[in-house]
Parts: sequence; C-alpha cells; structure tokens
Amino acid sequence: MYRHPPITTGIMVSVVILALFGLLSLTGPARADGWYTQTAPTTVNLTGVSFVSADEGWICGGAGVILHTTDGGAHWVTQFSGTTLNLVDVSFANAQVGYVIGDSKIMLRTSNGGATWQMIDQPQQDYPWAQIQALDSQRVWRGGTVIEEPFTSGVIEWSGNGGASWSGYSMPCVPYPPHNVCNAGVTSIYVVNSQVAYFSAYRRWYDGSQDNTMFRTSDGGTTWVELPPPQPGSPGMQFLNPTVGYATYGYVYKTTDAGNTWTMQPTSLMATQVSFVDVTHGWSVGPDGDIGATSDGGTTWVQQASGTTQTLNRVQFVDYSVGTAVGNQGTILHTISGGDPTGSVADPAHGSASRLLPPVPNPFSHQARIAYELSASAQVFLGVFDASGRLVRLLDEGSRAAGRHTISWNGKDASGIAVSRGVYFVRLNGAGVGGAQQVTIVR
Repeated sequence: MYRHPPITTGIMVSVVILALFGLLSLTGPARADGWYTQTAPTTVNLTGVSFVSADEGWICGGAGVILHTTDGGAHWVTQFSGTTLNLVDVSFANAQVGYVIGDSKIMLRTSNGGATWQMIDQPQQDYPWAQIQALDSQRVWRGGTVIEEPFTSGVIEWSGNGGASWSGYSMPCVPYPPHNVCNAGVTSIYVVNSQVAYFSAYRRWYDGSQDNTMFRTSDGGTTWVELPPPQPGSPGMQFLNPTVGYATYGYVYKTTDAGNTWTMQPTSLMATQVSFVDVTHGWSVGPDGDIGATSDGGTTWVQQASGTTQTLNRVQFVDYSVGTAVGNQGTILHTISGGDPTGSVADPAHGSASRLLPPVPNPFSHQARIAYELSASAQVFLGVFDASGRLVRLLDEGSRAAGRHTISWNGKDASGIAVSRGVYFVRLNGAGVGGAQQVTIVR
C-alpha cells in the first residue's frame, strides 16, 4: 500500500483549502483517452455550452432543452426551461446567474443555477438571437437579426442590469451602388471587456449577392467602426485581448491587429466554432465531427479523433485539458486530456493532465465534493490536513485508473468527530500522479 511521504513543500502534490461537511464516496472515472462521448438525456441538436468550472456546466438545444452537470458531465440532468422553442446559446456569469437565448427572440434568465428560469423576453414573430455573452451577473450582450419592415437588420444589444433594459446598435446597410437596399444579420459576437466588443455580420443585397463584414467598438458601444473587407462573416469568434482574435468562416482566421486584417490558418479542417484558453492554445469544431487543436497560435493544427460524424456546433475549454463539445442528435463530447489520446497536455502551468480540481461548493456547510483527474493509472494518496500539517482524514488511497474520481467529505476526522471551522488542506500525491499542485478552500 502506498504511504504518503513526509509532508514537505517539495513533495506536496496538491493542496485544497477546505471548508466542510458530507459523506465519503467514489464515483466512476471518466476516460482520459482523448475525446469520449457522454450520455445525454436527449437526441435534439445541442447548440450552446457554458461551463463555470471543470465540474459545473450547462448545455442548451432544440425543443427548449437545457442540461446541467455538476460532475464534469458524468451525469447530465434536464432543467425545466418553460419553453419548447429551440434554444441557440447559453452563457453563465457564475454558478448562479445565467442566460439562454433562442428562436423568436426568446431570452431566459436564472439566478439559482437553473433550478428555475424566467423569461426576460417573451417569444415574438422574429428571427432567433444568434449569440449571447454574460460578462457578469448584470452585464450581458446579445446579437442577432431582427425584422424591420421591409427588410431585416443585424443588431447587437447590451444590458447593465441583468436584462431589465437594453441599449443597442443596428448595423447600417451602406448603399454601395447598385446595391442600394439589403437584408442584414449579426452572426456572432465577442465581448473582450466592458469597452471592447466585436460582432460579425452579413449583408444580402436585393440582387442576391452577399458580403460579410465585422464591426468593433472601443467605447462600450457608443461608437462602432466597420472593419475593412475582406472579413469572415463568422458563426464563431473569440478574442483573447483587444487585438488578437480568431474567427471561423468555414476555416479558422486570425487577426493580430484588432480585426483590421485577417489571415486564414493553415488547416484543411472545417470549423464553425473555436475555443482558446490563451493566445496559443485553442481548439476548433465543425461539421462531420471535425476537431482541430493548435498549441502555437494557429501556425500548425492537428486533427483530433472525435469518434463521431455528427456536426459539432459549440466547444468550450475551461483550461488546457478539460473541454466539452456539443453537436447534433444529442452529441456531447468531453476530454480531460486536451483531446490528446496519449493523455499528455501542453499545459505551461501544470505540465500534466493529472490534477486536483477545486472543491464544490467552496465554502460549504454540509458536504464538499473533491475531484481529481489522472492522465494514466496511478497510486494515489488523498488526505485532509490541518494548518499544522497533521492528517485529519484519509479520503482515498490505492491504485486508481485514468480519469476522474470524485470524493465527498462530511467534515469529520478519522474518529467521526466534526472538525472545527477554519482552513484545511487536501493533498494528493502518489507514484504516477505527475507533479505538485495546490488549491485552497475555507470553511
């Protein structure tokens, strides 16, 4: 049986400061061999994904479907949305406050993690919203296409009070002769911060031709600048800072000058959405199950095996290893290894896919869930220690398979006596775990 070495800074592999109460239990691990399929309680097309941590996230899709997980997708639970309209996108500001948009300009908001959803905007005879992004619980942006007789117009709107009221900008149809009238729509938005935001759009002219464009604001929406063509009229877009961004228009494009010029990335993979965790590490998803990954800012892309031919509509990575992609026919794909089937992750912070995750909730009063992920099978020792370094409770010990393992702790010591309130440490170490990590939580 593996025994933890003496407690020193050099050998401590992970610390989680804890604040407490629950029962000790283990759940089955997820696989670490690249991308794997998770079980969805639906077969509708899934179109939006939003995770606030490696464990907790939401998915939306057709027929009013909203799904929720608190264990990294090992289990997905259906939440009651109150609508059967197709839902297009979801964005959570934190574990409690989130927004969903969909067909007929419907918009829902929750302030209790999705236990209940309220309609901010009632359904109307209109096009769906295209995308939504919550900066925090009060500041939220959305974009799409609205019917404005006799033509349609692309709009982007923003609220500073949780959706109670909105300001907006309607994309102009500039008369380029002979194209003097047009229909327009916003296809995607990305808000970098409270001042800088982008949106991608299209214009269809009366003669049937179309052009694609993009707009940028640097003053919170007071003024907008149309970026010079050609620009990708993108269904997916992400900016890592005010100047460096990625967009999709069949393929992946990159800008390093705030959208003034775009360069197509060297990949043959089709892409509809991207998710970058920094300016160099990112992933793309698209039709036919295409998934691409880059670790050098798009200079090179590697195709990753998805195991599906379904169209993938959205992808989100919360860090270098943990990501979720959703697609048609109830497809949910998950990875804890950055999509790499070898389990190796190019993570400059940790250098390994094995890690101890933040406890949930934090702080807690009745029970805390503590999860760790292994990139390969390993001998583990997981224990709770007090501030003096004394072992309070052994949570897990022995040989464990690759994947995710979740423990619950009730805040009691080895004798079954509740420990006092304060700061505690959860440490994970063992042969094959792969390096030191540390996190904290307070009771």
